[in-house]
Amino acid sequence: MSELVCYIERAERGSLPLRLRLLSTRVEEVWTFPEVLADDRAALQRGLGEAADWLAAQLKAHSRAGLGALVLDPDGSRCGWVSSLSPDPDAIGAMLQQAAEPISEEDAAHTVGSTPQLALCPDVKVAGGTTFQPLGTQDQQATPQQRQRLGVVAVPDATVRLLLDELDARGVEIARIVTTWHALAEAFEAGGATNADSLVAASQHTTAQVMVDPGSGRLVWSWSRSGQPIAAGSFRLPHPMPSPDAHAQAAISLGHAELARLASEWIGWATQLGASPTRVRLVLPEQAWDDSMSLGECVAKVWPGATTDIAFDDDPVAMVLSRFADGLGDPRVTDTTRGTLEVLQARPGTQHRSMYRWAAVAIALAAGAMGVAAFQVYASAKAARTQAEEVRTAWRATAGELLPLVNDSFAAGPGWDARAVADIQEELDRRRRKVAPVRATPQKPIMQELETLSFVLGNPDYKLEKIELSETAVTITVVVPNTAAYEELVESIERIAGSSVREWDKTPRPVPDGIRVNLLGLWGDPTQSTTAGGA
Repeated sequence: MSELVCYIERAERGSLPLRLRLLSTRVEEVWTFPEVLADDRAALQRGLGEAADWLAAQLKAHSRAGLGALVLDPDGSRCGWVSSLSPDPDAIGAMLQQAAEPISEEDAAHTVGSTPQLALCPDVKVAGGTTFQPLGTQDQQATPQQRQRLGVVAVPDATVRLLLDELDARGVEIARIVTTWHALAEAFEAGGATNADSLVAASQHTTAQVMVDPGSGRLVWSWSRSGQPIAAGSFRLPHPMPSPDAHAQAAISLGHAELARLASEWIGWATQLGASPTRVRLVLPEQAWDDSMSLGECVAKVWPGATTDIAFDDDPVAMVLSRFADGLGDPRVTDTTRGTLEVLQARPGTQHRSMYRWAAVAIALAAGAMGVAAFQVYASAKAARTQAEEVRTAWRATAGELLPLVNDSFAAGPGWDARAVADIQEELDRRRRKVAPVRATPQKPIMQELETLSFVLGNPDYKLEKIELSETAVTITVVVPNTAAYEELVESIERIAGSSVREWDKTPRPVPDGIRVNLLGLWGDPTQSTTAGGA
């Protein structure tokens, strides 16, 4: 089932709405605005409200919750190219607003590269009066520092914004907001694949669509690639001289001169974008062609090499929008990258305001919960401080009983607490030492050590002069015959098993009958096991 599409026709360069057309493959309804002046704000607002009421009633009558698309006519709109680092609509809008200002000598070197007709769009200097939208898709291989040539449409939309607010207040949802150029580009991409008629399905190459609108007297064209417009334009067509045969006379005239003008515009765009259409589709009333040469021959002459498809229809706008609406309802068309007027599409509505209100309520509730939690933490901290003070007071009273002198000498406080703890610890250590059992020092194994040393000193080559064993040390004086005997004595006394002496200090001194050796040994710890050598 195709979607419903609303087409808004405007005048006064897009500032004055004329009528609404509700279209689909089986629906065509028209509502005309009351005659008002563009500067009569109150009457204009009333007219927009009545239009919103009519549109809401029509949607209800056709059991629809909203519109598949709102299509803006090209009145007052401009299309040109820009050279920009970014395809963002806000950035491009700022560039074009700057280009519309008078250029000083200081800013001459920074002039925005664009076609002059974009700066001639009405309300371009008014904030929110014009929507700028780049066409097509940006070059994915372009670096962030590389400028891109982009087609850009500038659409006066102040009246459209007011209509959107009125529709939003009545709960009318709009899936997409596009221009006639978008609808013209998509009509033969989506609808052409499902409808069998005289037009050929879209290809992946650059395709030109041309529509003659007899109602506004315009020729509207767009270049598309994969259903997205990459260039667009429109211009007025001449009105023929009156003829006695009024029924045969068309309201507008399209001939070789107009097609030549169209070709000249296309050449300029092809130069800027580096692309040109290989297929041309024309939709126009049959009586609009006014030239001795056939339409197909004339198109082939002004744009040679392109395949030409021609469809005649008394109402080209209705035909194009019906095909566009049919494509919106096609379940096989799931491409989410179709073009739209992003600024208008993202305009805040009732749902956004409701979301903001609920977000504010959620933040307020979170703030209240945090306040309650903070109060509970504060109350818990206060209770903990009170309990700590009670414990501290009780401790000070106990400490004062244990150390009355300290209690009398120092006032209660942190300094007193630290001093009292130190004094109590000192007194506790003193009393522990006082009641601790006396530890007897074990006697040295003098007799056992003397017996052990006798195994070494009993050598017949040694002359023992002195041996003294006390509680502190062992002193030995012995004379050995030579150096070899001295080394043997030292090795033996250090490696003897069962000795309690841990360290030996050796002092050799030569004498007439050999070497006198003074040995001084220190007792080891009796708790340690005895190892061979005594060390």
